Amino acid sequence: MINIFIALLMLIMSYSFFSFSFMVHGLNRLIINVPRTIFEYSIVVGDNLRPYYDQATIKKKYLSYLEENIYHYVDSYEAKFRFYYPDTGGLCDEKCEGVEVTISSYIIFKYNYHRTMFYEITEVNNG
Repeated sequence: MINIFIALLMLIMSYSFFSFSFMVHGLNRLIINVPRTIFEYSIVVGDNLRPYYDQATIKKKYLSYLEENIYHYVDSYEAKFRFYYPDTGGLCDEKCEGVEVTISSYIIFKYNYHRTMFYEITEVNNG
């Protein structure tokens, strides 16, 4: 009888750990593999021929991508955007060349998931 109880307990624990790892790895894949086209299509060339990100376009396309895919893994999330100058790291209001995206979410077992990704416009050589 005790063997059946232990077997059921192990089955429940195995399923719980599987679902937890599925959620964490799914979120990691989702956030790390964000399509580059979101950022490529959001680049605008300014008056001095210096490219910068259009903040509204990035927010709209990135949040649209998350809305389509993130609910497979979690019930709710929070996304924060911080635009900055890559040279100094200082905050930027307009014509920014870098963006920091932070995704936070509660998964299970009181585990809070946080991932921060940085995207910057850099010079492309040989390409």
